Amino acid sequence: MIIRSFAWQLLTAVLLTTGIIWLPPLAWSSESASSVETLPVASGKAPTVSSGQKYFEGATYAGSESCKSCHEKAYTSWKNSWHSKANRPVRPEIMDPNFDNVELKFTKPKKLMDAKGKAVKDKVTVSMRLHREDDKFLFTIIDSSNPKNNQTHEVAFVRGGNWEQHYYAKVGDNLFPTPMRWVVADKAWRKKGYNPGYWWVYKDGQAVPRTPDEFLDINYRSVEVKCAGCHQLGYVPAYDKETKLWNGTRVEYGVTCEHCHGPGSLHNEQARKAEKDGVKLENTAIINPVTDLTSLQQIQLCATCHIRGNNSASMKKFGKKKSFGFQLGFLPGDQDLHDRFVPWTYFGEGKIKSFWPNNQNRKNRQQYLDLVQSKHFTEGITCNTCHSTCSATANRDLRMKKEDICNNCHNESGRAKRPNMEMFMGSTMQMAGVTCVNCHMPLVVYGSAGTDKVKQHWDRRSHTFNSINPEHKDRWGMRVACDQCHVKPEKGEISRVIKAYAIQSNEQSHQLLKGHQTAIREKITTAQEAIAAAEKALIGSKVGAAQGKLAQARQKVSFVVLDGSWGFHNFTKANAMLDEAIGLASAVKKAN
Repeated sequence: MIIRSFAWQLLTAVLLTTGIIWLPPLAWSSESASSVETLPVASGKAPTVSSGQKYFEGATYAGSESCKSCHEKAYTSWKNSWHSKANRPVRPEIMDPNFDNVELKFTKPKKLMDAKGKAVKDKVTVSMRLHREDDKFLFTIIDSSNPKNNQTHEVAFVRGGNWEQHYYAKVGDNLFPTPMRWVVADKAWRKKGYNPGYWWVYKDGQAVPRTPDEFLDINYRSVEVKCAGCHQLGYVPAYDKETKLWNGTRVEYGVTCEHCHGPGSLHNEQARKAEKDGVKLENTAIINPVTDLTSLQQIQLCATCHIRGNNSASMKKFGKKKSFGFQLGFLPGDQDLHDRFVPWTYFGEGKIKSFWPNNQNRKNRQQYLDLVQSKHFTEGITCNTCHSTCSATANRDLRMKKEDICNNCHNESGRAKRPNMEMFMGSTMQMAGVTCVNCHMPLVVYGSAGTDKVKQHWDRRSHTFNSINPEHKDRWGMRVACDQCHVKPEKGEISRVIKAYAIQSNEQSHQLLKGHQTAIREKITTAQEAIAAAEKALIGSKVGAAQGKLAQARQKVSFVVLDGSWGFHNFTKANAMLDEAIGLASAVKKAN
């Protein structure tokens, strides 16, 4: 049972006497991390697979249905995951929003161009109407001056739906991302839409609907050029010089089994033969990323989609604007992603607004670019350590509760060999419901755009695992971890924490953090000096007993130092342990 610290009792008393209502603290597992399931960490041994190209030579994609008969449990789990829902044909039951005569308007629509492809900066307002005919979901791009020029399109595919639901429409022989996106958390449409300007063209001082023929002018923005490589299995692009159309072939829509395990035709043949011969299937041509790949191979495999940038070959041939937004040809086991793909960074290619000035992510789907900056990357921690990519767990496909994942390694006997879990136990923040990710993976990344309800979403987490503190805001203008909770209660991430009477400015946050850490650093020095003085004073027959006390004192100081937060995880506990260490050392010196 966890006993509340005096600091928490004091805070509780203050809240009650001021009339602020608070809710009971969240339960926190006191179970030792060593008794919990061990998370998979990539070993440092030589890779089982040296190259996906060599390993899968002669294999082709067979489709996820071919996996079902032997791997029904895994197939069912994957089928319920968001990976499987990355690209689905429209069905009424999967459409979240209302399409019944809904009008959407966009002022100064992003990406609006004239007939020559020059960006238009005039303040123009355009409108579109969503409507439905039985099981068909339609949208009409409106010409405000001549309704005869209206252009109606049918939604053909639904993409995602975890944070936002996106839509593709077929225009001619190509698919294009539609202007509307549904923000799930707000149950509302994006206020500025998704690049709505592409659906109009500026002529004679007004924006008019772009005709199917005119979409050829922006063919480089089609799904086939910007999206298909990640959202379809086995996509092979093709360009028709006569029609000027990008097209291509694919095996299956969505992110499927073979995206991560590799093309399965040879594996299926081997499995059928083993079953026919009545023998156990061994040395089969398929990959389990967790057990067969090194940390670099695992991370680059996830990075094929969780990254933003430009396909190397197409950028060289067509230029950055018309290059593919995805790599091509990479297979599980390969480790040459950077030869195939040029990732965006704050300092190089790409859009600066996708990053904070220290090169940490500011926009979704760039987790790889964060992770490779972290110490986790060098320690063999991969995406698969925390996430089960074909599972359908409620919380981002995590292998266990987020606090248990961190505690699995970050405890005295865990892989990290740091008493972070033990130090944090009983702290004011822990008792209020704060977990490791609130500070070390704060919501400083946005994916969902603003709606009429929320101006700016911050709905994705940093993956550098750095605590983003007030100094980050001073130096780079970043959103600070503290800002998630220390705001008015109705706006904070943790609804049960009383925040309005806590820190109210970045300067105050900075002072509190530095004040705590400076005090603990100084007390560590004081404790170490007291221990050194006691050791120097040791004489006679009392040495044995005294050494035991000094060992306790050194252990307490070591505990605080190894935690590494310099008191911020639990100032009360760290301060008390150092006081105890100083007391033990002083008693030894006095006795000698």
